[in-house]
Amino acid sequence: MAEKFSNYLRFVELVLNPVNSPMFIFSLIKTIGESEKKKLSEFYKELTKIELNLIELDVDFSEKKEAEFINNSYKTWMNIKKDFIDVIEKIKSNWDNKQENNNKAYFG
Repeated sequence: MAEKFSNYLRFVELVLNPVNSPMFIFSLIKTIGESEKKKLSEFYKELTKIELNLIELDVDFSEKKEAEFINNSYKTWMNIKKDFIDVIEKIKSNWDNKQENNNKAYFG
């Protein structure tokens, strides 16, 4: 669970701040608009809170705190999941258009 949240956080981080990112990320960025970037920024804030709570739990572990972390993280995920999927769907739907436009723009 923690690994998944960390992976989502890194993905959003790379899309919002693509310094030294793989080319794949730059291709994704071309497919999203400002509204998707705004949603990703909101996801980033929520995922960062989860990451900080995870670090705190790791430093000061207790089963009670772990149960609270799981419950709170699950609630947060359920709140952002649909919008996150919407952003991914937007990227996927625009992917072919972006690729098609790029092929026509370059003449070598």
